[in-house]
Amino acid sequence: MGTEAGELPRIDFSGVDTSAPGTGRWDAVRAEVMDALATFGC
Repeated sequence: MGTEAGELPRIDFSGVDTSAPGTGRWDAVRAEVMDALATFGC
């Protein structure tokens, strides 16, 4: 009763301006993080 371990995604945070949340790149990276958390747990 084992499960295959998936490879954790690499999320590129370069180009994210932390002083400007809500910008296009910020939202794209946020979506990647949320997807990884939903898939692999936290």
